[in-house]
Amino acid sequence: MPRSDAVRVAVLLAALAAGAAPAFAQAPAPASPTPPVIWTGVFSTAQAGRGSAVVAAHCTRCHGEGRALSGDVFMLHWEGHNLARLRQKLETMPPKSEVVLSAQQRLDAMAFLLQQNGFPAGANELADDPAALANILILPQGGPRPMQSGAIVSTVGCLVRGASNAWQLTRASEPEATVLEPGAGGNRDNGAASRVPGTLTFQLLNPFPDPSPHAGHTVEVKGLLIRLPAGDRINVVSVETLTDQCSQ
Repeated sequence: MPRSDAVRVAVLLAALAAGAAPAFAQAPAPASPTPPVIWTGVFSTAQAGRGSAVVAAHCTRCHGEGRALSGDVFMLHWEGHNLARLRQKLETMPPKSEVVLSAQQRLDAMAFLLQQNGFPAGANELADDPAALANILILPQGGPRPMQSGAIVSTVGCLVRGASNAWQLTRASEPEATVLEPGAGGNRDNGAASRVPGTLTFQLLNPFPDPSPHAGHTVEVKGLLIRLPAGDRINVVSVETLTDQCSQ
């Protein structure tokens, strides 16, 4: 992510943490007929125990004793993502360190993080299998729910000018968890072009550069989701055209 984008997102996250954005009361999600895979026991107690030692030795000096690694903060950043993405993130940890953790140590640390966030242990251990990890989503026990205020999201809709010449995304899909990747053309999510637009409307904050070339197009917008009683907003990091006209 370009430095300017990173600064904008950091500022918005700080504002949300300070209470600048009012809490948004989300409707309860419908009950899931079966629990998400992550609630069926995808790691073992022994593996989480080994991971506890890894985290204590290599993670807490930066992340503290747990607030950033568990609870609401963890779910804000990781809900909707899969374990392959979390495994990829752990590849970058600890940053700027001469310590090189083994693949097994990283998997053990991930098992501990899941245990700390209330996910149950099972009979088997997490294995270093990218395809299997990609099929395990980090979700509440009740299944998918609307993304929380403060999450980095992607949504697809029609880019238009609204009241007071402000930019809006109309007929937008439900926001989904995403990651921000550096480089021009590197921001599109796999499958974004096939995502079905919905009925939502978002006010777009700070779109840069000027999104005028995308006006009237079906676009993918990425940014920081802000839930407000007066209407949801997205602090924009990127806008990318998917088709040259809006879906009817």
